[in-house]
Amino acid sequence: MKTFKRYMFWSLIFFFGFIAGALVTSLLEREVRPTFVKLIRSGLKTEQEFLAAKAARENRKFEAVTHRWVAVNAESDDGFRIFRDDQTYYNDESIFFPFALLVFKNMNSTESVIKGQKIVEGIDRGKLAVALEEIGQNELAQKEWGKAQSLKNNQPIEDIKRSTYLLLEQEKSDLHLSAERAVLGNDK
Repeated sequence: MKTFKRYMFWSLIFFFGFIAGALVTSLLEREVRPTFVKLIRSGLKTEQEFLAAKAARENRKFEAVTHRWVAVNAESDDGFRIFRDDQTYYNDESIFFPFALLVFKNMNSTESVIKGQKIVEGIDRGKLAVALEEIGQNELAQKEWGKAQSLKNNQPIEDIKRSTYLLLEQEKSDLHLSAERAVLGNDK
């Protein structure tokens, strides 16, 4: 009887420990899931920006517009549904993944980071506007310029256009091309 009680005692401890560990892991994962989405979004946005720059250099204007559009939608609050905060169907098998995301979440929580994200979206919308102008979609381009202006703290549109054209010119630099090869590889 004493052996049975001891067996039951350790079985209950194991069972409740397992349940508590599963609950903690689940709560932690739910807390840091938005950071995981931001990591995926960042990779997509980076790849699309490089692909857009490459397509523009090679005079493939429609392809450049498509990549610019994807980059904007990846960054925008009203863009791809998969990147919105209300999506909860991402999953990762690693038990340490939630802990890593908790660290990333704390690194990405300041107000200046959020303000910077809006400015980056404004820059991307400016690049999209240029690509739209190049294929003759001036009305859509004007809308994108307006959105870029509101995201960049209502700077004068001339300043936004000037900085956008300078950034697009930098996409032809050796440093950018080297980074592009590192991100995309030689086959893309």
